[in-house]
Amino acid sequence: MSDPAPQSPRQPFLHRSVAIFRGSTQAWSPAEGQIRHGDGLAGFYHSDVRIVSNAMLRVDGEEPELIESGLTGSSDASFLYAVRSIDEPGADPLVELRRDRTCGEGGVREVVELRAQTHRPVRGVVEVALASDLAGMDPIKSGRAVAPKDPDVSVTGDSRWIGWRDKDVAVTLDTDTACTVTVEGDQIMLRWDVLVAPGEPLRTWWSVGATDRLSVLGPASRPGDLVDGMPRATYADHRVDRFLARAFDDLESLRATLAGGTEVFLAGGIPWFQTLYGRDSIWAAQMLLPVTWQLAASTLRALASRQGRRVDVASAEEPGKILHEIRRSSQNEEQRAGLPPVYYGTIDATPLWICLLSDAWQAGMPRNEVEDLLPSLELALAWIRDHGDSDGDGFVEYIDASGRGLANQGWKDSGDSVQFADGTLATGPVALVEVQAYAYRALTVGAILLEEFGRPGAEDWRARAARLRDLFHAAFWLHDEKGPYLAMALDGAKRPVDAVASNMGHVVGSGLLDADQTEAVAGRLLGEDMFSGYGIRTLSTTAGRYWPLRYHGGSVWPHDSTLIARYLADAGHLDAARTIARGLLDAAEDFDYRLPELFGGHEKGSTPHAVPYPAACPVVCWSAACAITVASILGERLP
Repeated sequence: MSDPAPQSPRQPFLHRSVAIFRGSTQAWSPAEGQIRHGDGLAGFYHSDVRIVSNAMLRVDGEEPELIESGLTGSSDASFLYAVRSIDEPGADPLVELRRDRTCGEGGVREVVELRAQTHRPVRGVVEVALASDLAGMDPIKSGRAVAPKDPDVSVTGDSRWIGWRDKDVAVTLDTDTACTVTVEGDQIMLRWDVLVAPGEPLRTWWSVGATDRLSVLGPASRPGDLVDGMPRATYADHRVDRFLARAFDDLESLRATLAGGTEVFLAGGIPWFQTLYGRDSIWAAQMLLPVTWQLAASTLRALASRQGRRVDVASAEEPGKILHEIRRSSQNEEQRAGLPPVYYGTIDATPLWICLLSDAWQAGMPRNEVEDLLPSLELALAWIRDHGDSDGDGFVEYIDASGRGLANQGWKDSGDSVQFADGTLATGPVALVEVQAYAYRALTVGAILLEEFGRPGAEDWRARAARLRDLFHAAFWLHDEKGPYLAMALDGAKRPVDAVASNMGHVVGSGLLDADQTEAVAGRLLGEDMFSGYGIRTLSTTAGRYWPLRYHGGSVWPHDSTLIARYLADAGHLDAARTIARGLLDAAEDFDYRLPELFGGHEKGSTPHAVPYPAACPVVCWSAACAITVASILGERLP
């Protein structure tokens, strides 16, 4: 019999993991809490580098047996085990071990507590075997194996340093004084000789801390700001309160600054996106405006500080453009398929930045703070005219000129996201329907801001907006047997991309549609082919490439459905908005009130619960922020 073919690398599934985080530090494990080198994503991370790849706990040479585990907060998890290796004979587990894991900015700490209710004290050896591979996120995401590093040991005078380091990262181990520490091959072994008397808990601990010379994130100041601002009233549906509490806990841990900076924003999400993202951070800050305008103001300033200044094909930078993402430099250069550390390949972040500036002003951002950002506003408006519309046809479109960047540059940025109804993929330049809506609103509110602050150019931007409106209605409307709907995009030949998709829902909030057109869009989005019962599918079930677990081709993205619900509510379609919001709340309940990045587009009732997309990030800023919008749509709070 021939040997089996070698398995190709696979992106790890995340949906059954226990994940905690704080700023740029994360900890991941299976439900059992053990971290085994080579087991997918399992490990402790700081600044997109895995600082611990193995943390195996044993008592007298045996792994304890898991009883229960779970989160106690965004930064804390607890694992409860039976320790039968030192227990007395019998069916009842009379010796238990609790392993509490806490994530702080720059490190992870574990506290181990042993308790016994045996007839006499029990003895044993608690052992933790540690290893590190200092691997970047990208080889881990792609499923590639990385060998562990040999520990470093330094002795200076009476002090001893044990950990791992390379030219950029240093990981330091710390333990209580009762611990014996040895280096055995590529592992650091921690051992405690324990004697646990009945009714007298024994506690010990160990921790790792890390520094990274190349980190792009810094800690956020004033911890607790978001949680302090959380609505405290009780809602008629008790699930709303639980949804809000979990969301604000996660949002608090997503707060970050750029390294060396002071402006706070929400990082994209764990595990892959824990950095500043243009579109993601903007939308999350916008959803939080009912709670705070300060986060929006600082997000605007953080993005303005990295606004494009020159034309650079490799990074997609252009004057006035708002960036897509910023990453740790060596990881990008060596492992990220050619994307540079600061990447501008997004078509929508720039008009969305303008819209957020207007919305933050309306929400209470002080006049002087708005005025300070007017030069960036003028640069962003000029980008729409000079670079966003690359061929001068009046539409805002994208194409990856480098050949090494993102093929699609809207929020649906996977390679197969823009497709015709028969499944044929669109070729660029691509003008997305929702991007025309963002651009139209940006031009309109940008003109208002300029006029309000006595700056020139308002009439020119209004004229451009009016032209875009006329062009839009001439090019994007389609009809089928169910009636009118908006094309997903125009392809490079200016042909309407005719697949029915959620993109059209974002147009509702732009001012481009009249009442009848809004009614038509609402009807299509709430049709059985688009609304799953939990949310709006990204792509209709009638499309040729539809699949409920395709990333942008049939799944449900909470932020997408939430924005559509908000736009419909603002347009007076409250019943439709509440239908979507109730579906999202039902999904949130199935996900323990932590809505993930996306989930399956399966019809509600066809499966016992909302179906996880296995590789989805469990926490992203725009999904967590959905809780505020869902709560506002679902109505009255109880007094």
